[in-house]
Amino acid sequence: MVITFGLCASGSALAASSESAFLAQHGLAGKTVEQIVDTIDQTPQSRPLPYSASITSTELKLSDGEQIYTLPLGDKFYLSFAPYEWADTPLF
Repeated sequence: MVITFGLCASGSALAASSESAFLAQHGLAGKTVEQIVDTIDQTPQSRPLPYSASITSTELKLSDGEQIYTLPLGDKFYLSFAPYEWADTPLF
């Protein structure tokens, strides 16, 4: 008689390990969302980065082009502005 034991990871467990691997690969593991945003903003790496990042009013989205990782902002928000050099751009 042979008994086989198998381990099955749920979709959320696989997603969590994939997200952890992504964050570790890009030096973002163990950081809060605020720290991740600061790290991305201040990175000396040339653009474009090997991943994309976007932020909304509720979450930070990181992507490697195949998978999107969504991190909630909680009670924080992100405000970004840039001065113009030669002329302003009308906002409609």
